[in-house]
Amino acid sequence: MKLRNASKPNLSDITICAADCLTPELALIAIEKSMMQCDFARAILFTDKPTPHKKGIELITIKKLNSQNDYSRFILKELYKHIKTKFVLIVQWDGYVLNGKNWHDRFYNYDLIGAKWHWHKDTYTVGNGGFTLRSLKLQKMMASNEFPFKKNVGEDAQICKLYRQKLIKKYKIKFASEEVADQFSYERRPLHTDTFGFHGFFNFYRHTYDDDLKIIINQIDKKIFSTKEFRELLIQYVVHMKFKSSLVLYKKFTVYADLKNSLKFFFHLIKRIFSYTINKKYTEHKYD
Repeated sequence: MKLRNASKPNLSDITICAADCLTPELALIAIEKSMMQCDFARAILFTDKPTPHKKGIELITIKKLNSQNDYSRFILKELYKHIKTKFVLIVQWDGYVLNGKNWHDRFYNYDLIGAKWHWHKDTYTVGNGGFTLRSLKLQKMMASNEFPFKKNVGEDAQICKLYRQKLIKKYKIKFASEEVADQFSYERRPLHTDTFGFHGFFNFYRHTYDDDLKIIINQIDKKIFSTKEFRELLIQYVVHMKFKSSLVLYKKFTVYADLKNSLKFFFHLIKRIFSYTINKKYTEHKYD
């Protein structure tokens, strides 16, 4: 008889999964890291290609997801068909469980918990989908014809903004408070508390070893190297004087970045260093 690791929370009501047709190997790493912290009922990778995976992770073949719209449609309209547990923890390649000891059973009291969108000025500030716990009840509801799929609107925004009031008023769907969201996960925050998980490539400097970063950099899609998220990550490594990884990132950046991206990088780097020098602490910074 296999004994459960008593040091990990037994999350037998949760299936952890990721849907990734671009970097399935990295999505697997996110699932594996999460499984090191928690015992889930099931672990599933949805992808369109054969991908070597460890025992205990199911690989389910799906139609290739070619765009953000394809991904959102799958999460909202197809995912529920594969989930048998009461809850599903959806992760992406750039987010995973950090510490199983930070799991709280009160998370089960909500139909959706995701990191806080602190830059949103309305009252809909909880709902990041990159690392999110959702009830199967909510997933089935969103798959119904009552909630039409909207192109060019992220699946998390459709749930947490577009249809939020209807879900609350008509179906009593419960969204986590900001306080609970901050205990569950973080994405863009100057400082983070001891959360259960996180989301965001730009946070890897906090959680990734140099050798692991090399593996990740060699597998991510080349389009990422010219994004603001990549510039943000590179700046974080430089400012925190992690120069070994900074060099690895910068070499990739110089290959793919155009003049506009290069100018933005140096502008924000100088601005961040100046902020550190003046304030002697981290100050939040908006990237563009």
